[in-house]
Amino acid sequence: MPTPTDSYHAVRFPLGRAERNIHPNLNVHFDQGNLVVEASLPGLELSDLYLHLSRTRLNLHGERNGNFSRSLDLPAEVDPTRMTSQLRNGVLQITVPVVREKEPRVDLERLPRIEGF
Repeated sequence: MPTPTDSYHAVRFPLGRAERNIHPNLNVHFDQGNLVVEASLPGLELSDLYLHLSRTRLNLHGERNGNFSRSLDLPAEVDPTRMTSQLRNGVLQITVPVVREKEPRVDLERLPRIEGF
């Protein structure tokens, strides 16, 4: 039976001073059974970041010469206790194993039209 602490994994890094807003680009893809999230964060260090990962959501916050906050609903359920991350050449890469892919969304444009609606 999972406990509340089983449902998320947080990594806390102290924050610096903010002077302007930053809007990092995110890239999300699957690679060999893992979900990989990459964030473009030039000029930042791990000590500038706060990362919170649950089974279905990622929150990324940081400050250094500006501040930012990005949240992302993940396209699959993941195991946050097995997360790895690295910051190299201004790109934060977060890799986490997929537990279960979410059910595909229904494309409403492909459904047959019903008269009267």
